[in-house]
Amino acid sequence: MRLQKRVCSVVLIFLLVLPIISCSAQDAGFLGSNPTVSAQGTNSPTVENDVDANAAGSEEIKNAAVAQEIVIDPEAYRYYAAQDLAMPAVEAGQNVSVIGVLKREGGFAVLFFVYTFNEYYERYGYAMIALYDLDGYMLSVDKIDLPEDTIWGSPSSFVKVPSGGFAVLFGNTLGMNNVCFLDEQAQFVDSVKIASAENDSTFYHLFISETDDMYVGGYGVLKVFSRDGTVLVENLQNSVDGRVFDIGGTLYVNGFSSTGGGYGVEAFLEIYPDGSVSHEPSGIPFPDMDYMSFEGSLYSSNTDSFYRFNTKKGIPEPVFFWSRTGLVTGNSMRHVYPMSEDVYVCLLVEWNTNVESLHLLVRQPESFMSDKEIVTIAGGSGSVGLQEAVVDFNAASEQYWIEIVDYYQRYSNNIGVDMETYEANLEAADLRIRAEILAGEGPDMIYGSFEELKEYRDAGMLKDLMPMIESGESIHPEDMVQSIWKACLEGESLYIAPLSFEVVGMYASKEYFGDRTGITFEDNAEIIAGLPANVRYGYDDVYSRQLSKLLAFSLDYFIDTESETVDFDNPEFGLLLEYVKTFGVPPYDPNQSYEYNEEDIVSAEDLWPKGEIVIPETWLGKPWTYADIKRAASSGLTFSGYPSADASGPMGYISSAVAIVDKEQTSAACQLIFDTLYTEKIQKVSTADYDRYMYDSYPILNSLLEEYLLLPQEKTPRTNWFMVESPQKITKADADAVRTIINNVTEIYVTYPELEQIILEEAMPYINDQKTLEEVLPLIQNRVSLYVAERGGI
Repeated sequence: MRLQKRVCSVVLIFLLVLPIISCSAQDAGFLGSNPTVSAQGTNSPTVENDVDANAAGSEEIKNAAVAQEIVIDPEAYRYYAAQDLAMPAVEAGQNVSVIGVLKREGGFAVLFFVYTFNEYYERYGYAMIALYDLDGYMLSVDKIDLPEDTIWGSPSSFVKVPSGGFAVLFGNTLGMNNVCFLDEQAQFVDSVKIASAENDSTFYHLFISETDDMYVGGYGVLKVFSRDGTVLVENLQNSVDGRVFDIGGTLYVNGFSSTGGGYGVEAFLEIYPDGSVSHEPSGIPFPDMDYMSFEGSLYSSNTDSFYRFNTKKGIPEPVFFWSRTGLVTGNSMRHVYPMSEDVYVCLLVEWNTNVESLHLLVRQPESFMSDKEIVTIAGGSGSVGLQEAVVDFNAASEQYWIEIVDYYQRYSNNIGVDMETYEANLEAADLRIRAEILAGEGPDMIYGSFEELKEYRDAGMLKDLMPMIESGESIHPEDMVQSIWKACLEGESLYIAPLSFEVVGMYASKEYFGDRTGITFEDNAEIIAGLPANVRYGYDDVYSRQLSKLLAFSLDYFIDTESETVDFDNPEFGLLLEYVKTFGVPPYDPNQSYEYNEEDIVSAEDLWPKGEIVIPETWLGKPWTYADIKRAASSGLTFSGYPSADASGPMGYISSAVAIVDKEQTSAACQLIFDTLYTEKIQKVSTADYDRYMYDSYPILNSLLEEYLLLPQEKTPRTNWFMVESPQKITKADADAVRTIINNVTEIYVTYPELEQIILEEAMPYINDQKTLEEVLPLIQNRVSLYVAERGGI
């Protein structure tokens, strides 16, 4: 069985020019989403673990480089009870949105906007303020009693007034803005009309200083007004985004800093005492996106924790971990408002649907979990399906508590790192997990992609799941998509259980490919050589990715893993390198200036209907993507594996999977949560798109795969391949064709970055016309042979 490894999938927009493509941080998978891993830091679930001391026996792991240590306050490991907070009741057709939450004596105040949409999709409605006590009880909720002689519009900002009470920024569609002042009981005091933004911008943000000056901002503008509305200072600069923060007693506004070449990064710009704004970044690193300041400190959150950002050290300091709150946060923006050391208000806003929910988090006693067995899952902190399964399980279980630990986020400084550090930190997080497992500690289960989990399987750290499954008390393999499930088997054993998948291959013109579902390098070269002058083969991609995908489809032809025999000094590998040289380009260099002729920038979407491109797209994608491409084909369509030595067909890429760590004693909770991940409810949540209209990836449950193929036949998808056309329903024939492609998968797609790097280092002189194939193939053969011999495999 072939097991290949993929580093980063890229959705390709086939502009046939030098691709400027990079792996996003979120493609990293189960270890996290941005980067630096600590040799210290409290291991979950127990505070006392010292992994470095306990993991004796692995010098590689003990000596793993750590870029920056993150020391976690033991208080961050406390548990929180989550309580849903009441929101104003609204009539049918009305929506309610939270504008802000503010601390007040004995509780907190929440500003709501109740609205509907007019024919121009503009929001209109009225503002309400609810007062709560610290137990989450709603004391009152009332519409703000505003003077009727003013066109108020919509509220956009809700802030504390240092001298007492609150202030709300209102703006209407006519560009008129007013600041409304309220007392501590949310009763109207007075209002001030302020000048418009003037530069076609809109005011969204308000800040009141200790001297009652009003800082009002939007994109490209920050103005300072006196309490009576007089303009004191105007800052009109494109680098400003208009939101003011008090960090350590100094005021900053968020904005942008140019990095050259038309690119920019988010930055904090200092506001000087006279109200003017610096044009240079302050040097404070930018945290994750859901950031806020409170009582002089900067806070933010990632998928693992809510943290205070130490601006002097440039590191996050976790306040609490999401997996200890009972909230499902993986598909939401997370806005957290500290009320005290023990109480927080959390606003969750679901992506795309914008469904909002308000929660009170109350810290629990240290003995809160003393009577429960703690079971840990490494990874998956951003997976809403895994989170929902765990939250439901924990709510129902009296014996166990399952915790999701994102090793990358938890023990890393993930703020403002470059790609090299990012990759090093991912490796460090992986080494930490291995060290804990070797020490008899660490996670009970691991969640991630197949390629991530395979490394633990290769190290002998995973449990064979088939005895548990065959006991008859677990899931049933016959309920799964058989081709994918069987491709994950190792003989009669299963170490990595697939949860969702994609299909890797390439769409191809039937005129040139016929009905092939796989093609050899030799046959592919003949097709390329015979193309008319006006027909392009496909697209260019950087050398490393061209090599990666081609090697993934042919690796077992060049390396016999059982005998550890290596054979790269042969004509087939020469054809592979010729393909890389022909269709590869150097990686994007930000220091280099690129000039493009607009007439040469042509997309596959333009060429495909005219029959002027052979390969218009890669990866199978959604069923309606297949239907769109087939519908636009001028001479028929086939879906093939990448060119390979043995004409391999399309492969399965396991985007999410789960494994159980092979410990001396396995908790019964592992099987319980394992089974939960295969219920229709969790499978649907795991593979649904953000607005839960259809699916975003293919579920492993066969019943849901059939639903995935049926839905776009019954209702119109919301996305399409051809951007110039409206989405269309698919036909039963389209669905059957997609099902056939899936059913014909026999192998799993994975890539091997270290091996690819070795090959590319020796191949570059050939690619750059400095050496011949005959010169580089023996060098590659020797280096790969040494690599395989030293590792005892790949």
